[in-house]
Amino acid sequence: MLMFHRRSMQSTSPFASPRIAFLDRWFVKSWVNDFEKQDKKTIELSDMYNKAFNGEYPEQFVTRKKWFKDVDNLFLSHLINGNHWVSLHIDLHKVIIYVYDNILSVVKDNKKLQEECRPFT
Repeated sequence: MLMFHRRSMQSTSPFASPRIAFLDRWFVKSWVNDFEKQDKKTIELSDMYNKAFNGEYPEQFVTRKKWFKDVDNLFLSHLINGNHWVSLHIDLHKVIIYVYDNILSVVKDNKKLQEECRPFT
């Protein structure tokens, strides 16, 4: 993801739109862990998330682009079951998550896959 992020920050980006952000795997892991610990009725975001939403965190992924205002699409890798990576494309404005799984036989049940991606909804 760091490579994609760095390429997106070049003056001539290879990507079709500058309104994208790539998320660090450690940030994604924190997001999932924090989601699992939180009371779903009173979700409170730490300063780390506010900084990420404003393009100021994590340090090596700083863009200064604010989600929704400057960024329409988020891209990340998500580890499922501790042994399988899937890619997610989150369209912030359409409120859709696209999941790209190149080995469909690992997570055969769509309900299980949806539950694994719940933190990002």
